[in-house]
Amino acid sequence: MDYSYDLLGGYEQRLLAQLSVFWGSFTLEAAEAVVAVGEVAGRVLPGLLALVDNSLLQQTDVGGEVRLALLDVVREYAHERLVAVGGGDELQRRHANWYLRLAEQAEQEIRGAQQVGWLQRLEQDYANLEAALAWTLAHDPEMAIRLTGAL
Repeated sequence: MDYSYDLLGGYEQRLLAQLSVFWGSFTLEAAEAVVAVGEVAGRVLPGLLALVDNSLLQQTDVGGEVRLALLDVVREYAHERLVAVGGGDELQRRHANWYLRLAEQAEQEIRGAQQVGWLQRLEQDYANLEAALAWTLAHDPEMAIRLTGAL
């Protein structure tokens, strides 16, 4: 892993570490919302493509939507890097906020004509919703109540 990591530029190394807050698969939109802050804003897509090209990030098509995922071993390695440089708490908060907004939107939309689509979306994001709930239970009980209520 060190060899592959060392082949990346500094930006791609930071992006990989930041992506370790995601569990399972995630969308480009989610990645941009969680990691696109400061110097990385506007550079997320090229960075993701570089990680795909370096086989550190997997890209799949699920129902016409591109989803991205880190293999577990890559995610664990990247998370160690994130912990080493710090900043994980703010990323976890942004991750939890993104999935809270998704759950609240699903709560509204799931009663409509797109019910099946929203149920599938929630299923695809199950691991991230679970991770967001675990983080909020430990760090922000009010957000945990909102997330649980929406789900």
